[in-house]
Amino acid sequence: MSDGLTPVKPPTSEVLIVTGMSGAGRTTAAHALEDHGWYVVENIPPQLFITLTDLVGRSPEAIPRLALVVDVRSKELFKDIQEALGQLRAQGVDYRVLFLDASDELLVRRFESARRPHPLQGSGRIPDGIAAERLLLRELKEEAEIVVDTTTKNVHSLATTITELFTESGPIVLRLNVMSFGFKYGLPQDANFMADVRFLPNPHWVPELRPFTGQDTAVSDFVLQQQGASEFVDHYLEALVPVLDGYRRENKHYATFAIGCTGGKHRSVAVAEELGHRLSQQPRVTVNVHHRDLGRE
Repeated sequence: MSDGLTPVKPPTSEVLIVTGMSGAGRTTAAHALEDHGWYVVENIPPQLFITLTDLVGRSPEAIPRLALVVDVRSKELFKDIQEALGQLRAQGVDYRVLFLDASDELLVRRFESARRPHPLQGSGRIPDGIAAERLLLRELKEEAEIVVDTTTKNVHSLATTITELFTESGPIVLRLNVMSFGFKYGLPQDANFMADVRFLPNPHWVPELRPFTGQDTAVSDFVLQQQGASEFVDHYLEALVPVLDGYRRENKHYATFAIGCTGGKHRSVAVAEELGHRLSQQPRVTVNVHHRDLGRE
C-alpha cells in the first residue's frame, strides 16, 4: 500500500513464452512451472497471446505468473509467432522466451521410442521433420533470453533446472550456470559465453593425477597454479562485470558460461569450479556449477 508520498509500482504479471524443439521437454517444463504456481496454458496459438496477457493484466494479483507454451503443432498458426511477439512488445508487455533444445540424435531416439511421428515430417522421416522445425525456429531461438539444452537431462534434472530458473522472487537475481565440457564431445548449444582452457598443461599426462578430476584438490591445485591460470580467471571475471550489469539493465535473468578442455575431466572442471566460486561472491546472483562430460572418460 502506498503511503501517499512514495510512488508504488502497480503489480504486474510475469509472462513467459515456452517453446523449442518437439521432444525437448516442453511438457516437463510446463508441469514444473505449474508446480510452482505459474498459470500455464499449453499448445496455444500465438494469435491468442495478446488476449491472454490482456486478461491477466487486469488482475495481476490473481495470476502473477503466466506461462504460454507454444509449439509447431499449430503449424500454419505458428508462423505468426514473430508478429504476435511484436504485438506484445508494442503493448508494453514484459515477457521472456524460454527455448528448449536437444541434439538431433536424442530427438530422433525420443520420437522412435514413443513410436510417434514428428509433427513436421509429413511423408518423410523423423530427421526431415527435425530439420524443418530447426529452420522454422531458428530466428526464435536466436532471440530467446534463455536457452536450455536438455540433451543430457532427464525429466527430474530438467524440472530442477526450471525450478532454479523461475522460482526466485524479489530483486532481479541473475541465475548463472557455469558449465565445464570436453571439446571432444561437442560444443554446448546453450552457452552464452565460451572459453577454452586447453592452453593450460593437461593433468592427464601426469600419472598420479590422471585418475582424479578437477573437483579433487590435487588436480585443482595443479591446474590453478599453472602459469596464466590465475590471470585468466581474474581477467575473465573482470570482463564479465559489465556483462552482468548489462543483463540487469536489459532484464535478462539467466546466462551460461561454458569452460572447455579436451575431455571435460581436469582443466575445465577445475577452472569452472573456481569461476563459479568467484561469481557466487557477486551481489544478487545465484550460481550453479555443472560438469557436462565428467564421468564419460
